[in-house]
Amino acid sequence: MSSFHKRNLLAYAHYASDHTTGKGKGAVTVHFEPHKPALDLEFTYGPTRATRTYASYSAEHSHVKHIGIEHSFTSFGKRHLLDCTWLPQRDMCNLKYSLNIDKRNQLTGYFGFRQVFKKNWERNSDRLEVISRLASNNSIRIQYDVQMKATKAKVSHKLDLKNVVEGEYSYLSKYKQSGSIGWKRVINNVNNLNMIADWGPRKYTCEWINKTADGPWTIKAQTSFDKPFHQIELSIKRRLEFLSQQSSR
Repeated sequence: MSSFHKRNLLAYAHYASDHTTGKGKGAVTVHFEPHKPALDLEFTYGPTRATRTYASYSAEHSHVKHIGIEHSFTSFGKRHLLDCTWLPQRDMCNLKYSLNIDKRNQLTGYFGFRQVFKKNWERNSDRLEVISRLASNNSIRIQYDVQMKATKAKVSHKLDLKNVVEGEYSYLSKYKQSGSIGWKRVINNVNNLNMIADWGPRKYTCEWINKTADGPWTIKAQTSFDKPFHQIELSIKRRLEFLSQQSSR
């Protein structure tokens, strides 16, 4: 697999997610990674409860990283979500379609296109995902990447009201497999802790989330299996929520 395809896949996976404004109609997220260093600003605005627009700006490179719009609707008694993201610097477009089959099962498709403003534009990634919330506090998520023919399965088990354990297995070929284990802990009403050991990138991750009245802090620390613990890569996110929707409720 070419390095270009890898970069596109990583960018595609990063942006193919829902965008939240928290308690308000709008939010600004500051994302700082001091080890690079890199500073990104992410803007999200929801003019209605069903629609969100969003954009990300790189202060390091002085350009817009992506622009997108997300819309949810109900049709034939099912909940649907459409998400379209444009990455101008890469001339790429990512589409996401999600269908809530019922209260326990969700089906999502991710589709990536490159060279979208040229005559020879082409699809460069397709990924399918199924999430099923099983009985006994368990859930399973299965992803399949069509181009790479790679499969990923993740199982989550809720131990109690404050603890969740997770295990993930990735299969690319019989020579390239990996897995991860994780633990999520609800410390109190405003603090959460997530810890992961991932044998893919061979990294430990510790993430602390602190919820404040106007938006959360998210501090993530990562270190390699093969490096001393003090060689940490730090990521700091601060989301500021505004334009409260309480008055419209």
